[in-house]
Amino acid sequence: MTDAAAAIPRERLWWLALLMNLVFPPAGYAYVGAWWTVAGFAAVVLFGAAGLTEWTVAYPPGMYALGLPGIVVAILCLAVITSVHAAWLAVGRRPRSVPQLVDAAGYLGAGVAVAGAMLLFRAYWPHAFYSYGSDAMAPSLRQGDIVAVRGARALCGGVQPRPGDVALYRRPGRSGREMLRVVAGPGQTVALQGGRLLLDGHAAPHRVVSRQVVDFLPRPAAVIEETLPDGARYQTLDFGPNGELDDRAALRVPAGAWFILGDSRDNAADSRIHGPVAERDVCGIALRIVASEDKSRVGKQP
Repeated sequence: MTDAAAAIPRERLWWLALLMNLVFPPAGYAYVGAWWTVAGFAAVVLFGAAGLTEWTVAYPPGMYALGLPGIVVAILCLAVITSVHAAWLAVGRRPRSVPQLVDAAGYLGAGVAVAGAMLLFRAYWPHAFYSYGSDAMAPSLRQGDIVAVRGARALCGGVQPRPGDVALYRRPGRSGREMLRVVAGPGQTVALQGGRLLLDGHAAPHRVVSRQVVDFLPRPAAVIEETLPDGARYQTLDFGPNGELDDRAALRVPAGAWFILGDSRDNAADSRIHGPVAERDVCGIALRIVASEDKSRVGKQP
């Protein structure tokens, strides 16, 4: 094909603009040559994502008030609206006479740029949301809870937790992230005796505050309020005496590491098994619950 043939004027097809914006936005806008609209779309998407994230962190449930199905439906509705708009812009648009390869590179590049910007946002924005998927942090966290976390998804090692914080961390050799409570930091000595937490040789104050039914137990488990030396308080779950992990010899937490425990002490694989978590593997700090089946728990700090 000659350059002249490649530059033959081509009409903009409304149905192709609609399809492209629906599948790979804002490629449909770029296809019809609406470059200011492309820029506006990109700005709305990026600033909108940042605004919704920060609004949800500050005022939960924020966008999760719609529920996950509602969020998906809202995104699909916006995609349909912008696709119809792109189709409308294509009607009566003046033919393009630039070479097809240049034309295609332009509208595909617009879609790639916006998708790439969103991936970077998701990876490096300082707040993120995680769905909790186990019972190891009961009663503080439950399966299905969505938790706001301070810490970018793609970065670990730049977060300094304090005893009492629920830390998001990675375990070397395993994919995914886990979330458990920090109970001691570098230089502290940790031990467990009969399920009681001992820090630097002193038992952490605790008291039974209630009982909670656990499906697989013949009797309700004890809900215990535990207090750390710095005053941090949280609730733990005790299934009863003689648990497999109720007793652990004293261990001094090395420099640059943290000792973590699940709040459900008889149902958590934590530092009693895997040892302290290195600071380089701490990826975030849980801020608050932003969505839960139990609406009364939304907004609480775990």
